[in-house]
Amino acid sequence: MRVLNRFMHVELFLLLFILGFFMQRFKSSLMLIFFLLVFIDNSFDAQKIPRESKHELIKRKDKLISEIKLAKPTPEMYIALVDTNRPAYISHLDMMLATQVLQLKTLNGYSSYCPDAYGAYFLTCSETGLMKWIENQQIDRQKVLILHRTK
Repeated sequence: MRVLNRFMHVELFLLLFILGFFMQRFKSSLMLIFFLLVFIDNSFDAQKIPRESKHELIKRKDKLISEIKLAKPTPEMYIALVDTNRPAYISHLDMMLATQVLQLKTLNGYSSYCPDAYGAYFLTCSETGLMKWIENQQIDRQKVLILHRTK
C-alpha cells in the first residue's frame, strides 16, 4: 500500500499543478464561484456520521468476552453472533474484536469483499443469514456456537 500511495501522491501533484496553471487564466469572479462550489460540496452534517464512545465499544466487547467464556467453547469451534438490534457492521466488529482477544474463530466478519452466500448474514447479522452461510461453507452445525445479543 505504501508504494501505491506514493504513485497517487505523484499523480495528485501533477493534476494540481496542471489545475493551477489553468486557473491563472480564469477571471477572479469565476474563481470565487469555483471555491464556493468546492466549499459547499465539502460541507457535511457531522450529526449524520456514526460515532460511538470508546467506553461504549470496550463495554460491549468485554460483555461479549464474558459471554463467550461462560459458553466455554473449544478451540476448534466457530463462534457467531446474531444481533438484529444494532446495525450489522457494529455487531460484526464487536465479535471480531472479542474473538481476537480470546484467540478463537468467528463467522462474523467485516470486509470490502463479500461472498454471495455471506451477504445475508453480513447485511443483517440474522440467524437466517448465518444458517445460509454455514450451509454454503459446509460447516458442521455442531461446531458453531451461536450467541444471541438482546441488548
